[in-house]
Amino acid sequence: MRNVIQILLIGLTYTMGISQSYFYKIIDIKEFGSIKQIFQKDNRVFISSQLACSSGLVCSNLSEIDEFGNILFSKYIEDVDAAISTAIHGNNIFMSGVDPFGNSNIIVKEIDLNGTITKSKVFNFTKDGESMNLGYMRLLKDQLFLIGQIIKDNKSSSIIATMDLDFNLIKTHIDTSIHNNVIWDTDVGPDSLLTCFVLENGLASPYDRRRIEKYDKDLNLVWKYQPPDSLLIYGNDIKLYGTILDNGNIFFSYYKFGWNDRLPNLQCIDTLTKKSVWDYDFPNNNSHNRTVFRAKQLNNGDILITGKYATLSSNPRIRDSPWLMRLDRNGNKKWERTYVELGTDGQDKTGALWDAIELDNGDVMACGFVRNNNNRWEPLLIRTDADGCIDQGQANCPTVQIIDLMSGAVNEIGEATVSIFPNPTSGIIRISKSVQKIQVFNQLGSLVISKYNTNEIDLSDLDSSMYIISLSDNHGVISSHKVIKID
Repeated sequence: MRNVIQILLIGLTYTMGISQSYFYKIIDIKEFGSIKQIFQKDNRVFISSQLACSSGLVCSNLSEIDEFGNILFSKYIEDVDAAISTAIHGNNIFMSGVDPFGNSNIIVKEIDLNGTITKSKVFNFTKDGESMNLGYMRLLKDQLFLIGQIIKDNKSSSIIATMDLDFNLIKTHIDTSIHNNVIWDTDVGPDSLLTCFVLENGLASPYDRRRIEKYDKDLNLVWKYQPPDSLLIYGNDIKLYGTILDNGNIFFSYYKFGWNDRLPNLQCIDTLTKKSVWDYDFPNNNSHNRTVFRAKQLNNGDILITGKYATLSSNPRIRDSPWLMRLDRNGNKKWERTYVELGTDGQDKTGALWDAIELDNGDVMACGFVRNNNNRWEPLLIRTDADGCIDQGQANCPTVQIIDLMSGAVNEIGEATVSIFPNPTSGIIRISKSVQKIQVFNQLGSLVISKYNTNEIDLSDLDSSMYIISLSDNHGVISSHKVIKID
């Protein structure tokens, strides 16, 4: 019975800690830029960022973060502009990108889970004055795929290069079917086929269109979808940025005619019949703007979309702000929220969310950027519950309005009511203001210290370990914090 009680206490303590860990925060990576990818390995979370580094050029950063968004380690990779080209396999992270020093080199690196670079190789797929841009890297089983474009004489051709995990080049495919095309967004589906969304650009309408193409691991084209002309009327903009669903169908987006609204239409097609299964069409309101950057399917089949939202209306006026939207697998919208950070002048700061993951308990962690008062990009990380909500501001949280775009309701978060320091500690923990009750729990969920009406607590007599500190006021628990006690 005692063991059952301890397990229950552990569960309650863990839940209590997690429930108060939602945040909207600027991540201190020491450089300006944007977090482009977020990914998981077991219970560890990593972020890959594109930054303006000390060299004056664009570089990359790989970091591990904890559940509160704190950086556990940070590794700069100054010879790679990784953008959205990081993948994880086994106990290694693979990062690729363009050489920021020029030469049209593509650099691929292997990095262990502690941030140590264990392998690096330089590729050059160009000749005769060409240059190359790398859009993405994807991992399919035990092969890496580099995807982008080769440019010559102001014309581009799509390129896919595949290599093994030792960076031995296996095969290269260059699409010469048309002079202006590029693979700019990709996904890997459950049928183990590489899916490429190919943009044909620079051509007169209605031929300015996109193709969805599937290749097997040997780069043989096995399936192709061409959007119908009905989607390609003058002014429409086909931007797929999609994903392959667990049933093999493909979800993507395109942008309807219009200059001010640029509203995406969200569509799902059957890969066998190539017919529309469902579509979601936003209301035709020309004061609103949404841009889709990524789409992912969650564990229960829902689709999570990241991007940016704006409205040109005068009250309130949102120029661009981080945006999340969740649909069920049948295309029904569950919720849609934008996270508007307010500057010192009370005006919204612009920003976007590039990527997101679903944590084991259903929470969402998303990454991107927000512009500071000097118009520089700052790395942004947010954590919400499964409904996109942030219930409380954390320490140093900016003033953020979370706008429910379905109901119009506005919830504002700001500075946390309380914070603790130092952490880790060898003794005294101080609270930013006096609280009614402080409770300290060990990892078994047992209460080991309790204090009332104070702003500090002494952990000197406790063993070196992790503890949960619960802070309460007259209305109950206001926050809980993981604290590391050291000797």
